[in-house]
Amino acid sequence: MMAYQEDKKVVGFFPDPIEVIILGSAEGLQGFRMKNSVQFYGEWHDSGIWYDPKWNMRAGHNMTMYFENIETIEIGDQLARYEQKENIKRSDVEFQNLLDKVLERKRTDEVIRIMLIIKKFGDVQ
Repeated sequence: MMAYQEDKKVVGFFPDPIEVIILGSAEGLQGFRMKNSVQFYGEWHDSGIWYDPKWNMRAGHNMTMYFENIETIEIGDQLARYEQKENIKRSDVEFQNLLDKVLERKRTDEVIRIMLIIKKFGDVQ
């Protein structure tokens, strides 16, 4: 923790890439902060975990901790299945439904995976 004597900018995935500032001081690591990363009532706010001298402790600010929901797990499983397939038919309704879900959710990791699947099957055709 003492290696962080000054602030350092890095890229973090929350789940999309974002600039993160690792907060350092003479006392070492103080936490991390993502500038203007969440929006409440039309205003942007920082989020992260950093030391609060008023309370003499580190505290989380404007963060939500969650585990993947069932839909995310199911979509991940479906994507993995199509990534392993050799070919798909144009009339594959299940794949079209998966594509619609991925595009609706707009999660970068899922969009990249479905694009790679489409490219793979386009190359096969």
